[in-house]
Amino acid sequence: MDPETVNKNNFSVSIETAGGAVLSPIIRSVLVDSEEGNILVVELDNEIMYNDDVVKISYTPGDLGTLDAVASEAFTDAVLTDFIKVNLFDDPTSNVDNSFETSEVSNWPYLWWGAPWDAYSMSFSFDQAHSGSKSMYLEFEPNGGMIIGNTDADGNNVTFPTEKGFKYEMGAWIYVVDLGTPVTSNLRMFWRPSTDWGVADNPNFNATTPIGEWFYTSVTVSFAADGNESFMLRGQNVNSETLKFYMDDLTLYKLTNRP
Repeated sequence: MDPETVNKNNFSVSIETAGGAVLSPIIRSVLVDSEEGNILVVELDNEIMYNDDVVKISYTPGDLGTLDAVASEAFTDAVLTDFIKVNLFDDPTSNVDNSFETSEVSNWPYLWWGAPWDAYSMSFSFDQAHSGSKSMYLEFEPNGGMIIGNTDADGNNVTFPTEKGFKYEMGAWIYVVDLGTPVTSNLRMFWRPSTDWGVADNPNFNATTPIGEWFYTSVTVSFAADGNESFMLRGQNVNSETLKFYMDDLTLYKLTNRP
């Protein structure tokens, strides 16, 4: 976008809260992103957005256009979905190797649940990576599954801190190589010692799952207590063919709700 054509007065923002209120915040500034020139950064005046808000933005045509003089069209109540969130695993103090750059197979050991949770293979590959140079490569055998934990070189659980009373977004990036027959299979992200065994599939694999491209999957979770938890990844393949996929960039975002 051409920075000279940006005028904050051509934009308006509304915030719909979970409680049903509609707020009309004042826009402090609208600027072209310094790194990605096709993105506009909108700053609000003394207003905080929360993860349970629905934020909408509208544009009334003015002079806004690209550097090659292509004018921008009007839009009304476009819902903003990309809130700024901080991945707790990206913190330099985090012990979780969420992009698997330094992980070895021994760091993600089988947890000895018995059949069918031992019918899998796991390795680390340079063939596909969502970020960095490595990802985890998984194959679930026909009617098989997997259960693995996360430990350090001494066999101790690799942990991450959690807080009771908050919601978190837990997710990963997935690249499916071979889905097998279109029968729903799944991966679930559990944790120990105080997991929620009812946590949703993350993801489920079905006939509409993308193949040959990275996609993001996540669920909202809550933790039963303040403390330190450690991953348990449990996969299930109910197909008669092998399920093959890569996984990369584990995420954990602490979500904030409007008081």
